[in-house]
Amino acid sequence: MSTALRLNPMPSPSAAHRLASDYKEVQRRLAALSRIAARLPRLSTEVELLTEVLDSLLSYFEGTRLVEVFVADGDWTESRLYCRERGGALQTTQCGGIEALPEEYRADFAIPRLIAGDGKRGPMMSAPVLEGVSLLGLVVIEAEAGAEDFSEEDHDALAGVTAQISMALQQLRTVVRQRRSRMVQRDLEAAKRIQRSFLPSLPTAVNGFRVATEYRPAYDVGGDFYDVITTGPGQLVAVIGDVAGKGVAGALMMSRISSEIRRLAGVAQLAPREILTQLNESFSALGVDDSFVTAACVKLDRSTRRLTVANAGHVLPLVRRASGAVMPLGRASGPPVGMLPAQSYADDVFPLDAGDIVLLMTDGVLDALHRDDDQLGLWSVIDLLAKAPRDLDEINRRIVSLVEQRTGGNRPDDLTLLTLEVGD
Repeated sequence: MSTALRLNPMPSPSAAHRLASDYKEVQRRLAALSRIAARLPRLSTEVELLTEVLDSLLSYFEGTRLVEVFVADGDWTESRLYCRERGGALQTTQCGGIEALPEEYRADFAIPRLIAGDGKRGPMMSAPVLEGVSLLGLVVIEAEAGAEDFSEEDHDALAGVTAQISMALQQLRTVVRQRRSRMVQRDLEAAKRIQRSFLPSLPTAVNGFRVATEYRPAYDVGGDFYDVITTGPGQLVAVIGDVAGKGVAGALMMSRISSEIRRLAGVAQLAPREILTQLNESFSALGVDDSFVTAACVKLDRSTRRLTVANAGHVLPLVRRASGAVMPLGRASGPPVGMLPAQSYADDVFPLDAGDIVLLMTDGVLDALHRDDDQLGLWSVIDLLAKAPRDLDEINRRIVSLVEQRTGGNRPDDLTLLTLEVGD
């Protein structure tokens, strides 16, 4: 019995007290880690998340004087420092992004570190917040001056917390990106509806002319526009154009331009050159830098049997005569609208007969049909128009089909067609 007692001595009161104290400390730290693990995934903003991290780490490491969390934003363009001293308020500071750091410094920060105290400054430790292999942020803890150095166990605990921070932060940002994506999609859908409201839904017959249109934006919204406006008995003005730029910016400008054209075309007996000249004045007055509009304006008059065209740097309209001959109409009588404030334009006049078909299009057609033996893509359209039946919808369908074939369905630009036929 005495040997057994010597082999298994009872702990001294001081040792037992120390074991009990250590056990309580382990229990306290496990409870703190459990609270962190439970709380972080439930928070809805980054400020809440990182504030909770600061509070939790100050609670977990009782001798801590200061906790700092340095986190890159979702675009990696800048970072924010979250900082709290024990007993102090949360402080945040915007700073340069992690991506701006030289690669060698980034590599240094990506390594967990323990730094011993030097008497003047307390011991420190840091652990990286990683997103895959990328450095997303850094957690730094500093103890009071004169405190014991942090242990490897402390550092392991901090590494476990930073792993939870990373998962919670990535989950939160995924939710934010999804929410933002849905908002952008709703905005695009609204922009699409608004833009389409500026593009007229034309009947198949307007004032003695047959009409067919085709509008295919490269994105949800585009910068192409078209319109047909009746200006008198047996008369109409047809216009087609392209605002420099795609997407929402192009669509917004297109909406403004199409409204202005409709207003100008409604002014009694304005010639195409006058419409473009006044449109250029209005556009230039907007003071929009780095933007312009190409446009072709055509006036068809059955009573005088005349076709008048003015062109502001746009694709030339084509006419297929009733005889079957196809030819371009006019010339670029001036630069795109908005390039030169005091620019004027000129009219070209052609005969117009019953059965003539006039085709207006945007450069999305010709750019797609460009090839070595037809660098402008125009001859492909001329050949197609010459061989197509006298059906406006079928002409448009064949042009769209040829464009889709040449581009493999990946059109780089908006495509718009406005086709008119002079009635008998």
